[in-house]
Amino acid sequence: MLFRKTPTSERGNYVYRFNDGTVSVIAEGEVWIKLLHSFDDAEIYNNIKNSWPQLEPRQKKALEEWKAQHSGEEPEKNWNLSMDELMRTENPDTSTYAKQLEEMTAEEPDPQKELFYEKLSEMPEDDQELYHLYYIEEYSPEEIAKMKGVSQNAIFKMLCKIKKQLIEMCRKEI
Repeated sequence: MLFRKTPTSERGNYVYRFNDGTVSVIAEGEVWIKLLHSFDDAEIYNNIKNSWPQLEPRQKKALEEWKAQHSGEEPEKNWNLSMDELMRTENPDTSTYAKQLEEMTAEEPDPQKELFYEKLSEMPEDDQELYHLYYIEEYSPEEIAKMKGVSQNAIFKMLCKIKKQLIEMCRKEI
């Protein structure tokens, strides 16, 4: 079984073979060689680790049908399945992968976060919009200044004012 894409004795250079048959060589001494070989090793490790994932009933049925049509041939393995493939089932509610993903991403309610957003919603619309542009959509103060037709310094002052007001409003509630 192959555990490394390139034998240890040949790791002075990195050779990449493209699908069209062309070859690119990164010469000895370049910083990227070790990193590229580690990516290859990780890919092989993951392929071995995931080479036989447990099949869903619909996948088993499809495999049996394929084997019936192609007797004597071995089907290709599903190496690294995407999350979409893992969660696609006859009934998404019964997918073990979907359930695990849902459990992992379920967010506990955070009373402080809820209070913060409640207080933000009580602020004037202009302040809410500025907050959203800067903190949520991650526009730079320079970009916001151009949108609003004001100076960048004015944006900094407004953001500072909004931050202070939100802190004060939340402290009163706690």
